[in-house]
Amino acid sequence: MELIALEMDGGTLGGETWHTELLRQMSVELTSVRPAVLGAETGRNLRYSSKFRHRVRNIYAIQLNPARMGHLVENLPSIWLQTRTELLAFADFLERLENHE
Repeated sequence: MELIALEMDGGTLGGETWHTELLRQMSVELTSVRPAVLGAETGRNLRYSSKFRHRVRNIYAIQLNPARMGHLVENLPSIWLQTRTELLAFADFLERLENHE
């Protein structure tokens, strides 16, 4: 996604929240440049998972909420499947783009 931002969108993001902003950017279609890489729901799910990962890395395990962790773990397979499907669809777009140039 960083390469897409750099090569197709014309730049990269910086700052402390660049991961979150990158996911948000990839959920937006850039007319006449590229379709959205991720669907809105997938982008939200990945941002939520990323926020959780950030919290886990910066707090003690005793402060974790098992109910929220269970929800994340249960949804990971479907989030991955949707993410993979959308990334493969974007790869197909890139192949079509290459074949028309």
